[in-house]
Amino acid sequence: MLPGITHPDFAQAVNLHATPITVPLLNPVQVYVLSICHAAWETCEVLEVALETTAYPRFVSETLRPVMDKLDSVVARVVMPLMASIKKQLLSALVGSDTPSPPAAHRSLPVGAATTLPAKAINHIPTGLRGFASKIDPARKAFELICKDCREDGETWVASVVVAIIWKGLCVCTAKYNPDEKPIPGHAGGRAPSPEAIGRALASLTKEGVTAKIAPSGGVAAVGKMASSILPSRAVSRPSSPPRPKGTEIHPGGLNGASQLAGAIPPSAVALASLEALVTRLVIGLVQKPAPIAPAADDPTASEHLAREALAEALEAITSMRLVIAAMERGPAYLCDVNQHLKDDLEMPDAKDEMIVDAVEDVPAVLLFHLMGKRVNTALSTLRGRASQVDPALRSPAAVWGIAEEDYERQILSAFSVAEERARRVALVYKSELERLARELNGREEYHDARLWIKAFGLAVQARSGVPVALPGC
Repeated sequence: MLPGITHPDFAQAVNLHATPITVPLLNPVQVYVLSICHAAWETCEVLEVALETTAYPRFVSETLRPVMDKLDSVVARVVMPLMASIKKQLLSALVGSDTPSPPAAHRSLPVGAATTLPAKAINHIPTGLRGFASKIDPARKAFELICKDCREDGETWVASVVVAIIWKGLCVCTAKYNPDEKPIPGHAGGRAPSPEAIGRALASLTKEGVTAKIAPSGGVAAVGKMASSILPSRAVSRPSSPPRPKGTEIHPGGLNGASQLAGAIPPSAVALASLEALVTRLVIGLVQKPAPIAPAADDPTASEHLAREALAEALEAITSMRLVIAAMERGPAYLCDVNQHLKDDLEMPDAKDEMIVDAVEDVPAVLLFHLMGKRVNTALSTLRGRASQVDPALRSPAAVWGIAEEDYERQILSAFSVAEERARRVALVYKSELERLARELNGREEYHDARLWIKAFGLAVQARSGVPVALPGC
């Protein structure tokens, strides 16, 4: 295998520009090396099962374990570069920095010349996500080629890549969120699509052109070391929220009346629904749903359960952020009520409102703080220049710490787990900023809405991080 993995063609990017996907995704060197990798994985599996199910003399295990370690090394040296190539291209497409030229060794149609996505869904996908959408089916096919024969290990590899993609997608949507964006009318008048039409179109991404057949499970432990670092954390104030009702999963206006604002759909909610549908299409049939009851820590299936759970919670985080963004359109008083119930660990009287409480709990805390901060600054900006005093504004953590936004993203927003670990540091920054603003705006009635948003933000900080926030006059 050494000549293969050292060959220049092996290091080339997986061809996710292949549209239609009948064009080869892997070059001949990659296909050859991957066949050796699969043979090594299968051999290791057989040996593992044999050692676990048969009482061989000790010297047999001592002889075979080094061989199995070498086989694991072979698998890692092949799979990790290929998966890293797919991940890099998907992330680049997601943030809009993807280069359109395919690898020189491949022949394919120009990007966007053809697609296997359902036609009725394409028009509802925001322009900024269409480059990412064009790579979904090629990436899915590449995952099948690389991972599907490796069963539980393959599921873990796919989950680790897709969770990272979801995290970056959430960060991109948060950064692009604009509270002043004009909602899409939620009725069929004129050229505006209805929420139901958008929901049906995006739902077709998870139904048309994909299969839900899962590779059969093996009887040995998966290589799941990556799973422990990709599992999104949750707020600890309340128990895990129940599964979302049917109809809220891939439906940008599907809040069942909780926050549709007479049918208006925030464009950010449509973008999140599109991201959710595209990612779901990417993993259907490749990663199983997690078992309802988590296995014991010493159970052979514990590693793959963590990977499946990480993916399920990451997908739920997209849904939750969509619901929260839509709920924000109902105004600061509603968010104050929702956040107060979350802080006090109380249920809302209405089940639809309780769904929003669960969503606020499920959104990664740092991203929730960023969304709330944008709302505060938007409310403050509406009155800028009208008062004789210096215009108030909520500073970002990066500005408070005196670091560049790029450094902040690298230190805080690199992954689900990193953001959760450092959420309290971010909360402490916002605590001081919110308290400063509350003092500055105390008694200034022209900033009534801004003070309500500050109160809602303060309640969110307390509910999600446990950091107390004192807000006089709010």
